[in-house]
Amino acid sequence: MDLHLLRTCCGLASAVDLQVQMGSEASLVALAYVERLVSVGGVRLDAATWQRITLTALLLAHKVRRELQWKREEWKREEREREQ
Repeated sequence: MDLHLLRTCCGLASAVDLQVQMGSEASLVALAYVERLVSVGGVRLDAATWQRITLTALLLAHKVRRELQWKREEWKREEREREQ
């Protein structure tokens, strides 16, 4: 991956993170998704695609993080109910 393009993707991830307060974990996971898409999927990031791909990766990372958080809370609730 081109270093300049990686820095640009990181900048977009940071800007989105500040606006919606996703958390740094979601930003890091999103960048891992982009890296995997480029290295394994053979997708090229260019001027026409990098923003869409980065934003999609951010949304997916945020969704996965929120769902895991919800599931953990649900598991804790079920465990407390079993203990009672």
